[in-house]
Amino acid sequence: MYTTLIISALCALAYASPSYNARDSLIRIACPAIRCRMACPSGFAKDKNGCDTCTCKAQSTCSPVRCRLGCPDGWAKDERGCDMCKCKATSAKKCPALCKNLCPFGRVIDSDGCPTCLCKGPRTERPIANIRAEKCGPVCMIYCPNGNVLDARGCPTCRCRPGGVDDFRGMIAS
Repeated sequence: MYTTLIISALCALAYASPSYNARDSLIRIACPAIRCRMACPSGFAKDKNGCDTCTCKAQSTCSPVRCRLGCPDGWAKDERGCDMCKCKATSAKKCPALCKNLCPFGRVIDSDGCPTCLCKGPRTERPIANIRAEKCGPVCMIYCPNGNVLDARGCPTCRCRPGGVDDFRGMIAS
């Protein structure tokens, strides 16, 4: 019964993932039960499918770190690859969470290098995306396959441009 619940939970998580691959998920779930009588302090080694083997995992030469630092990006590593009581240096500025509106031609990038909620127009139009970023507010969370209707200032509105799916495909191919 518990096995069925675990498999059901794993399936639910796999389907929710944007990178779900049914073949890979089935391989991960279908691991045979191993019957080894050995005790492995670091756990069992895994095979190419991620299943336990009857071989012990190599023991770590790293000592556990006792540290009160709260490091959001994890701890720094020493020359042996072991954790140190020192925060990992962040290599890039954290960008804020993205909006949920879809941008078929990409998003406008701000001065910090972060994507914004504003959508770029198709490449066949003049590059107005950077101008919009400064004078226009964010666009509502509506998906328009042919882009949004622009207002008098050239800013996108919450209305879609007319045109069918065929018109949209033509814009991508050009």
